[in-house]
Amino acid sequence: MNVLFFLTPKENVAYIYHDYTVRQALEKMKHYHYSAIPIIDREGHYIGTVTEGDFLWGMLERNSITLKDAESWKLSAESNSTGNSEQRICYPVRSLPHVG
Repeated sequence: MNVLFFLTPKENVAYIYHDYTVRQALEKMKHYHYSAIPIIDREGHYIGTVTEGDFLWGMLERNSITLKDAESWKLSAESNSTGNSEQRICYPVRSLPHVG
């Protein structure tokens, strides 16, 4: 089986902008059933990935877990505890091994 079968094309991946509020990000993650989502700037550059756990830790640190409070928190104020960096596939599809 070809591993590319399991990858989602870049243009079909949901993402959030770095200036979204926490509530906007949580609603988008809920809509797409994501537990982590990439963050990009308005120019389309990858900034990082935020997870459900990042939001939970942020709420704990602020001693608040209401969605009303999450409307005013900007993602840029949240830290990215995962440290995930952008990964690129730089191989021609024909050179990838076929499994299966």
